[in-house]
Amino acid sequence: MSVVIADVMLHIKEALDTSLLEQIKQGLLNLEGVDRASYQSNIPHLMIVEYDSEVINAQAVLSFVREQGYNASLVGL
Repeated sequence: MSVVIADVMLHIKEALDTSLLEQIKQGLLNLEGVDRASYQSNIPHLMIVEYDSEVINAQAVLSFVREQGYNASLVGL
């Protein structure tokens, strides 16, 4: 079985502190298929999520963040 790694960039509209960003990150990492989630403290509105596209997709990642009550969107690269 091969793993197909994809990534997506999320833009979170709210101004979040490190604690809230870490909560989102940990929640994403708990999703089946998500391999990595990261953000940079100097651009906290953006988060990169790497995932196995055979298990989960970008819309499911986005939906998770929105279900936490945040106004987020996918960023095209």
